[in-house]
Amino acid sequence: MARKKKKKGEIVMDGWLATFGDLVSLMLTFFVMLLSMSTMDVAGVQDMFTTSSGEAKAAMMKESSESEDQIVEQQNRRLTQQEIELAKRQRSKVSLENSALKHAVRFPVEKDKQTMRIDGAALFREGRAVLQREARQAILDLGETLLLSEDYIRVEGFVSESEDLGRFRTPEYLSLARALNVLETLQDAGVESKRLSLVGYGTERSLTMGRTPHGQQKNTRVDIVLYAP
Repeated sequence: MARKKKKKGEIVMDGWLATFGDLVSLMLTFFVMLLSMSTMDVAGVQDMFTTSSGEAKAAMMKESSESEDQIVEQQNRRLTQQEIELAKRQRSKVSLENSALKHAVRFPVEKDKQTMRIDGAALFREGRAVLQREARQAILDLGETLLLSEDYIRVEGFVSESEDLGRFRTPEYLSLARALNVLETLQDAGVESKRLSLVGYGTERSLTMGRTPHGQQKNTRVDIVLYAP
């Protein structure tokens, strides 16, 4: 078969070359689209990361601030409660200092509790366990101030080795009977029984080993101890 003759000025292209050119054009177009989408995704991811990071930091700062505020609030509440209890204990101290027992009471400095140490001679006659009239009134007044407190109260009785025991067989019985009388007087003032306890130590836990009347007088005493529940 004879070839078709070219006309003058006409460019003839084989079929495969045209198809290849179209394919290259499509690939370039697709590449440009991919590049554009990739750029958009990176920018979007960066924006998302920046936004999430900022929100996370803000949340952490807020949580940290709230935690600090809670800690400060708890500390303030704890301090306030301690101050309130100390103020209530101070009222008990003032009550005795303004009573008939003001010259017979001492307040040893102790941690986490308050002890009101009352000379036994100001409370009881020798060998007896019944409170004297003025002493009973002072304990009643003390009980009224203790109504405002939540402290537990322990009444401790002590006697000296030289004291006449009267009708009581042992120093322990006498010291316990005296502690019981003080405890019952606090109950008469309205103090709840569940806050009260007592113990009679007899001649144990002496404050001094001196044999002089003054030294022995110090050992005969009643301690009213206030402590937190």
